[in-house]
Amino acid sequence: MTQTFVWAEVYLPGKIANTTVTVADGVIVEIGGAVQGLEISAHGKVLAPTIIDVHVSSA
Repeated sequence: MTQTFVWAEVYLPGKIANTTVTVADGVIVEIGGAVQGLEISAHGKVLAPTIIDVHVSSA
């Protein structure tokens, strides 16, 4: 399934941009391109594709 998040504040290396982020099968495939598949409004939200969450929980 392909989804494009639109109108998001996207944190990129060295800048913050209001742009689109397209995800296909759980993988970011394009930043800043045309809408593909399902369009999801991310207005007022922050997307940070350059940040990796390394938190690990163990029992």
